[in-house]
Parts: sequence; structure tokens; C-alpha cells
Amino acid sequence: MLGLTATSAALPTYLLSWLIVFAALTLATLRLPLAFTGGFLFVTIAVALVLANVLTGAAIFSTLAGVCVFIFCAIFAYIWFDGMSQELGGKAMSMGNPIQK
Repeated sequence: MLGLTATSAALPTYLLSWLIVFAALTLATLRLPLAFTGGFLFVTIAVALVLANVLTGAAIFSTLAGVCVFIFCAIFAYIWFDGMSQELGGKAMSMGNPIQK
């Protein structure tokens, strides 16, 4: 069988690579409205929790990662809805102030 599975030795390295990528993306969004930073922060947390689950085998990390996935999906759905609304002539929705000015 090819690919990464829950028992692959390469899976922690793969997840760590994505964790680093999303942590960097999160830092890059500090000058954007807070909704973007919050979305990427929850993606980063979700990947970190999946990595913790793989390394420890504790199922609670998997459950918490699932909760984070629902949160970041809701945040990005809000951002998407705002973009579609503005494109169709609606007013902009609040995205929050940037963390860094």
C-alpha cells in the first residue's frame, strides 16, 4: 500500500511540515483583518492537534482537532460570504481590526 497512513513512520514529519507552513501563514496574516488571522490560527491548531494525536495516540487530540476544523470552516465561510455579498452589491461585513498595524 502506498501513501501515508496512521501508522506510517513519515506521517509525523509530514504533519510537522504542514504545521510549520501554516504557522508561517498565520504570522503573515497579522496585518490583515482579524478574521483571516483567526482562520489560519485554527488551521494551525488543528494540524498541531492531529500531530499530537499521531505522536501520543490519545484520541482527545483527534476530537479537539475536529472541533478546530469546524471553527476554521465557519470563519472562512464567513469571509467567503462577505466576499460574495460585496461582489453582488452588499455592504462589507466586519472582519475585525488587524493585530499588527
